Amino acid sequence: MFRNQRSNFKRLMHQPSSIYLYFILLLCSCVACICASSEISEDDHQTPLTLLISIVSPPLIGPFGNIIRSHAIAVEARRRGIRVAWMMGRNYQKAVHKVLETMATKKTLSDNERQFHDHSRDLFYYLETIPVLGSILPEWLSHQLTLNGTRKMDTEIPSFIPQLMGERTFGNFYLVLMMAGFANGSILRKLLKEQLEIIQLTKPFAIVKELEVSSSVSSYLTGIPIVETISTPILNGRHANYFSSFVNGATFGVLNEFLEGNEKLFPTVASYDDLAFRARNLKVAYTIPELETPLVNERPNVSYIGMANVPLFLQSFTTIEEKLEAIERRKQELLKSYPNQRVLFFYFGKGSIPFETVEKEIPQFCKLLNENVKSVDSKEYHCYIVADKAKEPYTIEKYSHFKSWFDGDDMTLISELTFNHGGANSVMQSIYYGVPQVVSAGYMFERVFNGLSTEIGKCGILLNPDEFRHEIIFEKLFSDDSFTFKKLKEDSKIIQRKLMERGGANQLFSDIEIWLNRSLTPSAKWQEESRQRDQLISKVLLPNINYILERDAHLEKSIVGKLSLIYRDVGLVIPSIIFTLIVFPMIVSIHMIKIISFLCCCKK
Repeated sequence: MFRNQRSNFKRLMHQPSSIYLYFILLLCSCVACICASSEISEDDHQTPLTLLISIVSPPLIGPFGNIIRSHAIAVEARRRGIRVAWMMGRNYQKAVHKVLETMATKKTLSDNERQFHDHSRDLFYYLETIPVLGSILPEWLSHQLTLNGTRKMDTEIPSFIPQLMGERTFGNFYLVLMMAGFANGSILRKLLKEQLEIIQLTKPFAIVKELEVSSSVSSYLTGIPIVETISTPILNGRHANYFSSFVNGATFGVLNEFLEGNEKLFPTVASYDDLAFRARNLKVAYTIPELETPLVNERPNVSYIGMANVPLFLQSFTTIEEKLEAIERRKQELLKSYPNQRVLFFYFGKGSIPFETVEKEIPQFCKLLNENVKSVDSKEYHCYIVADKAKEPYTIEKYSHFKSWFDGDDMTLISELTFNHGGANSVMQSIYYGVPQVVSAGYMFERVFNGLSTEIGKCGILLNPDEFRHEIIFEKLFSDDSFTFKKLKEDSKIIQRKLMERGGANQLFSDIEIWLNRSLTPSAKWQEESRQRDQLISKVLLPNINYILERDAHLEKSIVGKLSLIYRDVGLVIPSIIFTLIVFPMIVSIHMIKIISFLCCCKK
């Protein structure tokens, strides 16, 4: 029976018309299968999830720490199949692409890892509105003071300012926001319009940002989850702060224009602190709980990820022991290029120690070290110093080598001791490699805290600004009756293990999934939320901000209108600055009277 059926089928297929019919039926079957599979798995044709990384402040750039952290997050996003979109000021364009190109072309990248460092498929959007320095300077003057987003000079805080104030440090979170231009209502309104348009184009599931206001406002109005940096220096002293009134005034001046008549659409907030660090936001701490304070540890939704940019050669290892063994192997390999040397690495960034002081004291310190500290293997100490101003490498006193750039990872890994300015990346880098450190943070408030954290973790010491002298540093570390350096080396290994337990950017995305209570894969739910958000932006938010900006443009046409806008944006700031200029001389006079009185008493 079956044989007859097969023979009938053969005869049928030999007829030309039957062959055409067969292929038509086959084609229809294929089409039907494709349609059925698309109905069953609609996710396959949906837009990929997009992570929006916002880099907006400040108007001038020196350190690239925030860009390096953002790069590490972008790499992990690509690894998980998430599309990356960058939203940045024009002033950041060169700096961001420089970092991305440098990271993507590292020789240590494996072929597999190189694909995740490839940023050619990322989306890049550039904000034309750039915040102005101090929030009060005219745009033309602010742009004159910045050169393509780079600093023209170092920004050390003069010692007399904190001394007059009777403080060890200078500055706070709100002062940073004000200096970065976020106490200016007109700037915020313009930034907000551009950001809403970019959000509408990219449809992100979340925004990642550091210290800036505009993205917090955009997240609040659109309901997009936001991941933002948190630390003790950010939270410390944020309430009842002299500068907070300016930032809050500008922020809520903008928000109130949206909230009027739409109160039911948005949750209630009372200050920028509530807006930025409310419970519903995910806070990312690039550290570990042992180095923070209850101000951060007691907050909800804090993701302690340790060092975001875990070194490439360690990313394939899972256990701490494997990582430690890999570090030792790489250290021995790198040290072959530094025969008979004990390496010390120095990086001071900007804003901590004047380079002239570094150039004077470090060679003397290295010389003192070689004259008084003899190693058992007869190796000599050599100091390697990053010097931005060095056009060509040069050496002082035989042991101190200055160069415009060193690979920070490699130099820290092979070092006996590192010196840094208290930048978060530099501090974490030394801890991750188990290398003790000396922090010279100047008077900058957040860097001083980072230095104090190394003392809390028993992996470093913090120098006072007047202690950056070769004999004092040597006395603190290597004096005959001091075991400080030896103890630091031992204790650094303990805190190193705690930091290695954290998963970096990989852990951040795992924490995001827990925080959002869903998987970071395309789904109908994501699509529906995106559709609703798009309607909110197009029907409510953009028409509102366009009306506001058109109104401001109309006011700028008259002198009275211009004055009203200036008063709205910086009206409170200017009188406050004038008041400060009067109060400062009064403080100086009071101190002078005290000094004169003290001297008179001494003479008697």
